[in-house]
Amino acid sequence: MGYSTNSGPFWVGSLIFIAIAVIACFASSALAKAGRNQYLGLTYVMITMSAVCMWMLWGMAWLMQWHPLIYPIRETNTD
Repeated sequence: MGYSTNSGPFWVGSLIFIAIAVIACFASSALAKAGRNQYLGLTYVMITMSAVCMWMLWGMAWLMQWHPLIYPIRETNTD
């Protein structure tokens, strides 16, 4: 069984997570300027930590499916 060497989808997905985090930080900054968000620094930390944790969960799941360590073994009965 051959392995795919194309890691492009992983990097595209990573860029999407970075874009989501940046957009969320800009949105929270806009809310802070409107006077609705008093804890801007804490908001940035929470957005960054959430994006990193979600990216790690997605990345590990993607990588485990890209190169699985265990393959199913087909058993045949010769009865």
